Amino acid sequence: SAAAIPFRVLDLACGPRGEPGTTIAHALPLAAIHCTDSCSLAVAAVPVFANADVDAPIENMNILAHDNNHTRIPPANLTKSVTDLTDLSSFDSNTFDAIICCYGYALSVDISRALA
Repeated sequence: SAAAIPFRVLDLACGPRGEPGTTIAHALPLAAIHCTDSCSLAVAAVPVFANADVDAPIENMNILAHDNNHTRIPPANLTKSVTDLTDLSSFDSNTFDAIICCYGYALSVDISRALA
């Protein structure tokens, strides 16, 4: 029999903590979570914080994202990419079953385009 397709979630504007995508990835290990942010430094830092203390400071995310002394193991069901929430053309239609966004719309330069 064919393998079941996992529930697919897109996390827009996940920030350097990859939230809420990483929390969902841990809670739903059979789901496929894809975290995105327009900031490449934030996306690079996602694995750093995926298994870290949620109260850890994020001022030095560039250092943390490239520091081999930190645990950088994201959940196995989490992927990520640099993607602006106002342009999701890199994804095919119906790629995701759910789309989540915590603060991205509030921080978007063009809110009307982000909501389109």
